[in-house]
Amino acid sequence: MRSVVSLLAVSLLCPAAAQAGDDVALKKALEAVAGKWKFLKVETGGGGPNESVEGAFLDIAQDGKTLAFIRGGKANKGTFTIDPAKKPKEITITRDGSNRSTLGIYRIEKNVMTLCYARKDGAERPKEFAATKDEKFMLMTLERAK
Repeated sequence: MRSVVSLLAVSLLCPAAAQAGDDVALKKALEAVAGKWKFLKVETGGGGPNESVEGAFLDIAQDGKTLAFIRGGKANKGTFTIDPAKKPKEITITRDGSNRSTLGIYRIEKNVMTLCYARKDGAERPKEFAATKDEKFMLMTLERAK
């Protein structure tokens, strides 16, 4: 009887422990992405000139919910969610005033973040970090601003 009670207790507590572990992992991932990121390169894959990113920044708020693309003194704002448990890690961005989300993936290596996302709202999420010739996905490289 005692082992049945122990087994039941463990089975009931494990999901809570897993959830707590997921919360800690999410908090660490949000801390890693938060801050101001300077654009280094944007690749569209279409063979034409890549978009100029001089002076452009991505500012990801500490609140883990909002971000802004800043260029030329103008800010395009939105909200985001991440899922660091996915392989590759996923990011979903919704621009303010839009009811559609842009699906992407991200990775951070030291002070460099690589983002790859679908160029059209509602399109499928990329599976690898590459700009495609059909310009379906855009690849961006950013460096943490000092």
